[in-house]
Amino acid sequence: MQDSLLHWVGLAKAQAGDFEGAIAIGNAHPDFANREGLLVLAVGAAAEQGHFERAFSIAEGIPSESGHWVNALGWIALAQMKNGDIQGAFETAGQVG
Repeated sequence: MQDSLLHWVGLAKAQAGDFEGAIAIGNAHPDFANREGLLVLAVGAAAEQGHFERAFSIAEGIPSESGHWVNALGWIALAQMKNGDIQGAFETAGQVG
C-alpha cells in the first residue's frame, strides 16, 4: 500500500511541475528499483511539459545500465517527437547503448 501511495504522490507532484518534490519522494522510497521508477515518472512529466533540460538532468540520476534509464530516455524522445523535434528524438534515442 505504501509503495503504491508513494508512486501516486510522486506522479502527482511531477505532473504538477513539482519535479523536486517528485524526486524527493522517489529518493525516500525504500526499494531502489522503485526509486528509479519514480524518477522515470518525473522525467516523463518534465519532458511532456516541455522542460527537456530538466528531464535530462533528472535522468542523469538513473544509472545508465538500468532499464529505467532506457525508459526515461524513451519518454524524452517521445515528447520531443510530439513537440516536432524529430532530430532531437533520434539523438536522444541514440544515447541508449
